[in-house]
Order: sequence, then C-alpha cells, then structure tokens
Amino acid sequence: MDIKELSFKLRLEGKSFKQIATQLGIGKTTVYNHVKEMMLKKGMSFSDPVPNGSELGSAGRSERNPNAPIEGQSMSEPQQKKQEIEQVIKPKASKVFTGDELVKKKFQCLEFEGKFLDLIGKPEKFFSAVIWGLPKGGKSNLAIRLADYLEEYFGRVLYIAAEEGESVTLQQKIKDIGGSKMKILETRDKDEIKSFLSKSTFDFVFIDSINVAGIESEFLEQLKNENPRKSFVAITQATKSGNFKGDQSLTHNCDFIIKVVDGIAYQEGRFSPASEVNIFEKPLYEKNKKIMEEFRDIDRFRKKEVPKQIRLKPYSEAFPEKEQPDFSKINRIIENKSNKEFNYKGLLIGTGIFVAGTLIYQVFKSNE
Repeated sequence: MDIKELSFKLRLEGKSFKQIATQLGIGKTTVYNHVKEMMLKKGMSFSDPVPNGSELGSAGRSERNPNAPIEGQSMSEPQQKKQEIEQVIKPKASKVFTGDELVKKKFQCLEFEGKFLDLIGKPEKFFSAVIWGLPKGGKSNLAIRLADYLEEYFGRVLYIAAEEGESVTLQQKIKDIGGSKMKILETRDKDEIKSFLSKSTFDFVFIDSINVAGIESEFLEQLKNENPRKSFVAITQATKSGNFKGDQSLTHNCDFIIKVVDGIAYQEGRFSPASEVNIFEKPLYEKNKKIMEEFRDIDRFRKKEVPKQIRLKPYSEAFPEKEQPDFSKINRIIENKSNKEFNYKGLLIGTGIFVAGTLIYQVFKSNE
C-alpha cells in the first residue's frame, strides 16, 4: 500500500498524527500533508475532521455535519487533534508574478556586518532559524550573542530561557558579552509562552530550548502564524549520538539552520552559502556606540540619564541654510546693564526724603 494511502487509512482508524508518524517513521507534518491530499482526492471536504469508524456509527449527527459531537459530549481526541493541526499549518494564498516583477521588488533585509554577515548573510526582516547541538557545545552561547547583536542594532529581543532560567550559568553568559538590554523570560509552559507573545511587541523571539518547553514542530508553526511580524530562533538539543533531536520538519520550515560543535558554528541556509565561525576565538560583534542607541529604553529617559556629549548647537550650526540674525543690539543692551553699578547712594537719599516728607505731613495733619 502506498504510504499516503496508509497514512490516510491509519487516520481513519482514529490514530493521531504523532502515532502515525512514529509508526511509519516520517514527520508529523508529512503525515498531515498525506492525509490532506488523500481527502481531497476522495472528494472529502478538508474543512471537516477526518471521520473514524466510531464517528461514522454515532447517532445524533446531522447529515450536513456528520462529524459534529453528540449533544452533551465533548469533541473526540482525533477531532481535537485535527483542529489543532488545521490552526498550525495555513496554506499561503495563491499569487502569480513574473520573474521581472520579482527582480524589481525590494525586500526588507537586516544589514548584518562582520562575523554574523560571514556566518548568516543578510536575512529578511522576518526570518526563522534553528540552532542545535550537543550539551556544552556552545549553542546557547551563540544564541545569546546573536540575540544581543539583534537587540543592539535591529530591534527588541525576547529570550525565553526555558532550559537555564535565572541561574549562575546564564548570568555568566551575559557577563561574557558585557551585559545586555534584551528581555529574558523564564518559563517552561508553552501555553504561557503563546499567551505572552500575543500581548507583546518584540521583534525577535529566541526559545532556549524548545525541547524543555515541550514545543513541537506544529506548535512552533502555530506561534509563527500567530506572530507574523516576529522572527523566531528555536534552540534545539541533540541526541547522544549527535543527531538532531525532534521532528525533521523543523529543519525544512526555517530559513537557516546552525549546528554548533565544540564552539564552532556551521551554518546552512537561504541567505548565505555554507559557512562556519569560531564562537569564542574573537568577539562576533561590537556593542552599538551610537549616542541615541542609549535611549531606546524609555526608563533611561525617566531617569534623565543624558550623556555629556548632548549639547545645544549654536544657531549657525543648527540652521546653516538660514541667514544669521543680528543680535548685536540686544547684546549691547545686556552688556550696558551688566557694566553699570547699582546706585546705593541715590537709593538712600530718596528713601530719606520720602520718610521726612511723611513725618512733616503727619505733624501738619495733627495740628489742624
């Protein structure tokens, strides 16, 4: 039997995509695509869940929706699984364009420089990546450096530290790069991650690691679909034999993948030819030294931490295209007033005359 037909048959029997993938030795996304293709071939509506034997014999279903749950009963597990998968993988809308139109189109790319340019190239603004490797090989060190580089030059970063959390090891990694402004979230709850991202405005999201957070390929794709204006970097563990740990579809649904072995990062992707770089030999980047970069965080403004380099410019520098106003008359008035000494003697004489006149007036007033 063809593997597509077998996938469909097992799905009709009520098995989950994960169970089918394990039994056939293929990815869950592949199983999903096989089932979808077979349903369409057989004229079945893919918007409805796949019916299994028990569902076909259930009473209380309408002819228009034979897979609707019986009143008073919850949705069956296969139905729930099907709905979850449908939410994860959304087909892109069809679009037709010519090669010349594609050549003329301008894409937003991140202008990487230095070592990260050599390693990754210039990725699109919204990209997806995977970093993986054995324990203590350097994958988290690379991820933290890439995250801080993005925070310094390209936008706001959320680093989800599911594996290390608030620990001395993560503290040391941050110290090694001279500190960082990126936000760190400590959680291993994938639903909490999903909820947090829906309310946030971060540009880049790192999940270290998706294995510890219990995030599978389908759930990661769901996060991407729900956050289309965020870039995602998934850090993944390796098996003891050194192979990729997890669904292989992860490697197909990303723009570039980096394997880290003993401090060496090996990259394969869409933005650059295969490349490698030593993570610890030299700094991969420099901190952003521009003055205004110090003020991206609004808290810095509230604390009024204004650097000494900021000053008011003279009129001629601020408005070089305008004619210099004539301030000479105003300057002369200011200079004359500042040069004159205060006449204390005149003040005393005037005060004395006023007091004497007041006394004489009172005397005449009392004699009347």
